[in-house]
Amino acid sequence: MLKVDHNISTAHTIDKSFYLDPDYFEKSKKEIFACTWQYIGFKDNVAEVGDVYPITLLPDLLDEPLLVVQSPANEYKCLSNVCTHRGNLLVYHPCSKQRQLTCKYHGRSFDLNGKFKFMPEFKEVENFPSQSDDLQMLPLESWGPLLFTRLSSGHSFEDFFGEIKNRISWIDLRNLQFSENQSKTF
Repeated sequence: MLKVDHNISTAHTIDKSFYLDPDYFEKSKKEIFACTWQYIGFKDNVAEVGDVYPITLLPDLLDEPLLVVQSPANEYKCLSNVCTHRGNLLVYHPCSKQRQLTCKYHGRSFDLNGKFKFMPEFKEVENFPSQSDDLQMLPLESWGPLLFTRLSSGHSFEDFFGEIKNRISWIDLRNLQFSENQSKTF
């Protein structure tokens, strides 16, 4: 798509077509944003077993509905927030003390690891359920209190953030807090 020379002395301005061409925009979503690690929230959003926190990964860019959950095994998980039956969102608001995720459309339910558990009136269906009925699990990594995921394969978390982590290792991330910018204009 674009050639980037690691020698900064050969740098030049990207042609304006990159910013205006819809094809470059679509390629950028796939080749830059979907395969790189993106911040999705704090561990505190799912501090207790059964906590479920819905997010949209990169709103107005990727618009991918995801769930961050604290599983019964006390593990953080990142799952698709889209039912595998009819594509309905499973969770609309943060909630706690959940034992399962249930779609409000047809009642399909999943455990907090994304494994399909039940669907009304489907007990007698052959070859059901299959792995495709489980919710997609995405990779999830943490850096201090911060959680990150990506939609498609790419560099490992350490390859992606290793140098940054080394350069700012003097910062104590345990007390890091973000305040949401209320302004919608720049």
